[in-house]
Amino acid sequence: MPDRKSFVAAIAAAPEDDLPRLVFADYLDEHGEPDRAEFIRAQVRRAAVWCGPDDGTLARTAATAFDSHGIGWCHTFLTALGLDLTGYKLKRSALWREAGTSALTVDVFDRQYRLSHLVPHLAFRRGFVEELAVTVANAPKVCSFAEAFRHEPVHTLEAHFGVRTDSKSWLRLSEPALRRITRLKATFHPDASGLTHTVMAPLFDDPHLAGVRQFALSSDPTGDEGVRIAPEAVAAFTRSWLAYRLDALELTAIDDDGVRALGVNTRLRVSRLALNGAYTRAALPPLERSGIADTVRSLTLFFGELADVAALARSRWPRLTELHLNCHIDDGGTFPPGGLEALAGAEFTPYLEVLDLSGNSLSDDDVYLDGLRELAAALDPHRLVLLDLQLTGLDAVPDFLTNRFGDRVLV
Repeated sequence: MPDRKSFVAAIAAAPEDDLPRLVFADYLDEHGEPDRAEFIRAQVRRAAVWCGPDDGTLARTAATAFDSHGIGWCHTFLTALGLDLTGYKLKRSALWREAGTSALTVDVFDRQYRLSHLVPHLAFRRGFVEELAVTVANAPKVCSFAEAFRHEPVHTLEAHFGVRTDSKSWLRLSEPALRRITRLKATFHPDASGLTHTVMAPLFDDPHLAGVRQFALSSDPTGDEGVRIAPEAVAAFTRSWLAYRLDALELTAIDDDGVRALGVNTRLRVSRLALNGAYTRAALPPLERSGIADTVRSLTLFFGELADVAALARSRWPRLTELHLNCHIDDGGTFPPGGLEALAGAEFTPYLEVLDLSGNSLSDDDVYLDGLRELAAALDPHRLVLLDLQLTGLDAVPDFLTNRFGDRVLV
């Protein structure tokens, strides 16, 4: 008869398959743990309806079960990571939806209600811990990913580099068990201005991270927004082993110099690219010429001016089928007038399958409606799968969009 570790191994081996998770839920029912079984089923079902109607029942079911039993479920896992849970408490911090699945995040606090110095938080997806955040500089010698991963099918690792992190900090954590990690996030504290390529290089070139296909590098979002990723760190990343294996890359808190550094090394190839920061339209042409644009199918950009949208529209992204565009405008967040018309004239627009403009402030006045009409005419109704206009201020889907795209428009 299989034991728990066998079930976890099967789940880790097929992370996208719900069946091993549900089989384990049946096993738990048969062995006196109906609450954990109910938690797994509720999260699996919620993930399955992430883009459809959900009255919150599944989320509440999962949250209630976790509040009653969560610390027991996490105890063995966190202990294996070297965290002495004496005096610690777990707090369910958030429920959110991300990348087609819903997550329940858990923060670990000490007696003074401060975040743990080792494990700040973890995230449950579809019933199990799939994301783990650790503070690199504070990892104890007893920390064992190998043992912890036998209890939870972790695939996402977030590594926090703080002000005390040195070039040897990551090496204390590196071990073969990390080959399971497919998604890696690296964040640095805003006060750690000295964190450049020297400190980050051991992470970038760690052979145990050979399984990573998605990588995100950012500044701590809770810190000073003026702090940017050092261009030297971006350049070191593009030359690393990690960069050449990636399918998806996300850079947050990046400026023009950082974007240019990304485009210097033409061997970097990703199908999904996300850039968020204080860069301008001047940084786009070098990136386009670098050859990265030739492989990108999904592009996420955060812009601040009409000129930036126009520059994107003039650029060449021959394989682009999915565009996520968000404009952070200083005058209140309104999408720049003329931006929709600029997108309508882009070479890539007729080939888009997903266009996400959610979160941009549009309105029902004629300026934006005329722009939407022009954009709708440029989009191919036979290709388009989703036009996302949620949280834009539109009260309803305009008739001309419904007539052209049916129910593929979200408002």
